[in-house]
Amino acid sequence: MYDQSGSVPRTTSNTSEWATFGRDLMVSTADVPRGQWMTHLCGQIRDAVRAGVLRPGVGLPSTRTLAADLGLSRGVVVAVYDQLQAEGYLVARRGSGTVVATTHAAVVNTDDTSKPASPGPIPASPGLPDTGLFPRQDWLKAYATALRQLPDGDLHYGDAQGFWPLRVELADYLGRVRGLRTSPDRILIVNGFAQGLAILGRILPTINIDAVAVEEPGSTGTRNQLHDWGLETPPADVDDNGLRIDSLEQTSAQAVLVTPAHQYPTGVVLAPERRRELIRWVHKKPGRLIIEDDYDAEFRYDHAPVGSLQPLAPDHVITGSSVSKTLAPALRLGWLVLPASLID
Repeated sequence: MYDQSGSVPRTTSNTSEWATFGRDLMVSTADVPRGQWMTHLCGQIRDAVRAGVLRPGVGLPSTRTLAADLGLSRGVVVAVYDQLQAEGYLVARRGSGTVVATTHAAVVNTDDTSKPASPGPIPASPGLPDTGLFPRQDWLKAYATALRQLPDGDLHYGDAQGFWPLRVELADYLGRVRGLRTSPDRILIVNGFAQGLAILGRILPTINIDAVAVEEPGSTGTRNQLHDWGLETPPADVDDNGLRIDSLEQTSAQAVLVTPAHQYPTGVVLAPERRRELIRWVHKKPGRLIIEDDYDAEFRYDHAPVGSLQPLAPDHVITGSSVSKTLAPALRLGWLVLPASLID
């Protein structure tokens, strides 16, 4: 864009750590007299460093690029950078251009004596995978292939239910690996099982379910999350065969959250007879639901593969899972397989 005189307007904006364009830096010489350009630019960059807007190590545009973008001579910008280097605000690095120095700490609030929080130790949790095993090279290859083949239209806002090709692949995968009876139109893509549970926490009260029985012992985080959405969580005991259906019967819950493939935290598998009893329980009264957390189902420890509960009662079982254990939690990729009545 150009101003009324036909010259490049002298304003830029900074949103990038390693700036390559002059407009990637929030400075301006608009309405500044010609002889004051250098002083004005020095002041703007200096103030940005002091305020923490330009953080240590952030790259600035080259003098040639910034000068061209602002419509100034390169000599003015060179003088600005030289002055700020002399003051210790900038550092010129061979091969990396000019970056913000680390010697000037940001002064945002002089009364704030708080210290930055340290990362701290990584918690030892059985729910965390070894992220060092993430298949980086395979993931990069798959990512590149997907981007090359992706139609431009698929970069727009997508279906709220999730990317259709992903749901197609998931339907095939879940049928092959977990034995689910599903189709792409019954899959909802979420950011992980926790988000799936949050969605259910809002939906269940609208279908007259205000209590979800949970396994005891079970996941405290899951129980607390259901509480946060206003749901009651009566306990149902777990023994060496998994969830005790007689204990579930003693609750008034219309839904139950269960981990049949690998119960957390005991690790037991829901026994075949218990699975049949649970399916009978869900059919006894209209409106009952089973929420199947397919936790750790992909892993084989000391038993043959255990199929999902969902194919035993597709209209009464919600199955949720994610790639948090098989790939990495940071991918934020999970799914819910829903009864047709809940899709809308």
